[in-house]
Amino acid sequence: MLQKKIAFILRKKGTSSCLKLAESIEKMEVCPTVLHFRSLDLNATDAKAIAMILQQGNDAARIDSISFSYNLIGDAGAIDLAQSLPLSVSEIGLVGCEIGDQGGKAILNWMQNTSNLQMICIEQNNFSECLKKEYNTFKKDYPEVLVVI
Repeated sequence: MLQKKIAFILRKKGTSSCLKLAESIEKMEVCPTVLHFRSLDLNATDAKAIAMILQQGNDAARIDSISFSYNLIGDAGAIDLAQSLPLSVSEIGLVGCEIGDQGGKAILNWMQNTSNLQMICIEQNNFSECLKKEYNTFKKDYPEVLVVI
């Protein structure tokens, strides 16, 4: 069950905010459609562990909104997420995650392969002007998707 696995990772992290979210997730009887990990002091290793859980089962296909904003997941975490995000996701928050061009490109590639995306907030990261131009091209090609960069 996705909830128990994610709660385990949050409990292992051990911060009060992680423990509170773990308790909330464990109480859910069905897989959550929203997973918001904002400002939990998660790192690339934590993002990878959560990404691996997302790859393990059909429950992840129910996720509509996911946020790792204000966690320092970096390129490694962004790449792991891009490789495991379910195509059902319509909203993503990756604000202030210390993501550089490698991670940003991986997320952009994921964006180009899903038809459900409605919004992504990925500002306050370490993107080159060249990558920002690629995101702006995506915005022009997919005006129905809100891209905040």
